[in-house]
Amino acid sequence: MRNIYILWLALLIISRSNAQSHEVWYSGSITLADNHVLVGRLSNMRSGNFVFFQSQEGKKTILAHKINSYRYYDSISNINRQFVSVKDTGPFQQWRLYEIVLQGKAKVLRQPKWMATSYSLYALHEINDYNYFIWHDAELIPMKKFRVLLYPKLIQENRIELEQFIATSHLNINEMKSALLILKAYNQLQDKSPLVANLN
Repeated sequence: MRNIYILWLALLIISRSNAQSHEVWYSGSITLADNHVLVGRLSNMRSGNFVFFQSQEGKKTILAHKINSYRYYDSISNINRQFVSVKDTGPFQQWRLYEIVLQGKAKVLRQPKWMATSYSLYALHEINDYNYFIWHDAELIPMKKFRVLLYPKLIQENRIELEQFIATSHLNINEMKSALLILKAYNQLQDKSPLVANLN
């Protein structure tokens, strides 16, 4: 067990030294795990384990387990980016930061691949340099397991609407692009669900 902690510490040090050499700062905010909100400048959001935060009080590193979510405006890509901290269900039970690609009941999250972050923190391609996941009912599901682990559940909830959408859109549920479109349609259906409470 001690060797595992030493390995993670070494990886963190390497990541921090690599990240510091590629610092790019953005204005944004962090919502901490205790719901306290910090407003300032953020950097090195590609790490997955921590965020550099700078304010009038100085600069500090905030680890993923202390973060609920954070957001910033990426002026280089002209997009508002939002991230969330999720505890992995694997053997290490580690908190990691994921970028939110699709909002809704079934969130689509992504994280840079290890080799991509090792070579260039900010020159990432939109598809090939990321691993994609789905956060649904407090479970983190790799996108490549969409058809096996999540699709049957979605069909049970909205069989008629989703099967009709898939047929009319000529989607292949084995393809990632189709999976994203199905998840988007599913989230829209959930948003349109009638209220449970009776207002009378």
